[in-house]
Amino acid sequence: MNERHTEMMVMVKGPSDPPIIDGTQNLQDGVLSNVTCTSNNGYPEPTFQWYIGAKNVTTNSTTQSSLNTYRFDAGSVLKLSPTKDDHGKHIVCQVSQANVKSQSVNDVLFVLYPPVIVYYSIRRVFNMQNSVDAILTCRSDSRPKASITWFLNGTELNNIPPSELFVSVTQSDRQYLDNANINVTAGDPYSITCEADRARPPAVLDWLLSEDVAVVHQDQSDVIQDGSYISQKAVTIMPSMNDQGKILNCTASHPELGNNLHCSIHLNVNHLLLKDPLQLRRVKVSKFCAWNNSTCSS
Repeated sequence: MNERHTEMMVMVKGPSDPPIIDGTQNLQDGVLSNVTCTSNNGYPEPTFQWYIGAKNVTTNSTTQSSLNTYRFDAGSVLKLSPTKDDHGKHIVCQVSQANVKSQSVNDVLFVLYPPVIVYYSIRRVFNMQNSVDAILTCRSDSRPKASITWFLNGTELNNIPPSELFVSVTQSDRQYLDNANINVTAGDPYSITCEADRARPPAVLDWLLSEDVAVVHQDQSDVIQDGSYISQKAVTIMPSMNDQGKILNCTASHPELGNNLHCSIHLNVNHLLLKDPLQLRRVKVSKFCAWNNSTCSS
């Protein structure tokens, strides 16, 4: 009796390993780059589709595969020249196999581009010598963020943070540092000035006050002296007895400061003591007119 033996190879369909995408980081504006997608250990041989946003860009890709112990290892390479406007867009690699559920992987494009000056300006300021100086502002656009360096006749100009921050009151010659107590009289107007010295470029000053404190803000002034700036910003208040213990806080920000400088003052409000009602009325009318810059008669 003759016996025949037949050998058969059974190929079992199975999905590939989850696809992996690489090369989406540190792309450069206008530079041809490769983004790869790999999908291994699957059968039958997979095919690849590429998308950037909703746009199919598969025509810009090539695919290679190899049979490894009855399973296919495959990869696709997408060639693209991204622009800075492509930054943040989603890129998708979709892997398909016959009679097997497709898989996909997505990532976000990160596109670098060199600095471009998008804004510059010159602002005139008056200094203590009654002449005119200029503040030059330059703004750039880039990824990653660029640093800006100024040169004067070939010599680099370095930024200088403010050396100190203090507060002064018009009614006295004293200068107050942080956490100072200032005596004021209820109903009297007080001009309080915050000052930052010896900074380049000028420090940016800001007053933080309680919403219920009656106040008039003034614009910041920047005066150049010996190559750096003295910056001042004043507020005028008309304190009441309800302002007792309230805090006025001035902050100074600067590119060379890791944290803002702060100078706070605490109001110690005194009563206005007048015994004559007519005199009290005249004082109130006079102060009201002074506060509103108007001419009145009592």
